[in-house]
Amino acid sequence: EALFLVQRIRDEAHRFALTFQRQRRSTSLTSQLSEVAGLGPKRVQALLRHFGSVARVRAASEAEIAAAPGIGPQLATLISERLRNLQEAAERPTSLGVGAKLEAKSDGTAQREDTP
Repeated sequence: EALFLVQRIRDEAHRFALTFQRQRRSTSLTSQLSEVAGLGPKRVQALLRHFGSVARVRAASEAEIAAAPGIGPQLATLISERLRNLQEAAERPTSLGVGAKLEAKSDGTAQREDTP
């Protein structure tokens, strides 16, 4: 009986965590499209229904995006440019410097080699 209770608690915790993760992932992906001026919730949903995912929208040409319901050539250009800019920003190194060489200090910390 106690084991059954523990299993139910575990299952509920897993269900809660999975639901939260799915909602968070969905929100972050659709928010990329929501950042495009002229794209409201209905057009975002139409794009996702047409392409299936934000990754497919990103991979599509402007002509393919313009063929989606409710999207014209001008809006397709804006969508393509915005998604490209977001992708480039995500790939850009941060101020810490991706691949920066670190020097170990005697106190157990590390410091970038190019800083005093």
